[in-house]
Amino acid sequence: MRWFNMHEDESVLIGDEFWDLIGGIGTYKTFISEVNKLGKEYRERIYREFLEIELPNNIDDELLK
Repeated sequence: MRWFNMHEDESVLIGDEFWDLIGGIGTYKTFISEVNKLGKEYRERIYREFLEIELPNNIDDELLK
C-alpha cells in the first residue's frame, strides 16, 4: 500500500487478473491446476517461500485457488 491502493487502483492487478493479462485468458486457472497436481510438499513451499504466509490448518485438504 506504500505506492498504490492495492484494493482500488486500476494499475494494480492481483491473482487471476495479473496472470490472465500476461498469459492470456485461462492462464491463472491452468497455473493453479498444475501447482495443485504437484502435491502437498510444493503447496507448502509456495505458502512459505513465495507467499511468505503461514500454512492453513487444513493444508492436507486444501488446494490453492
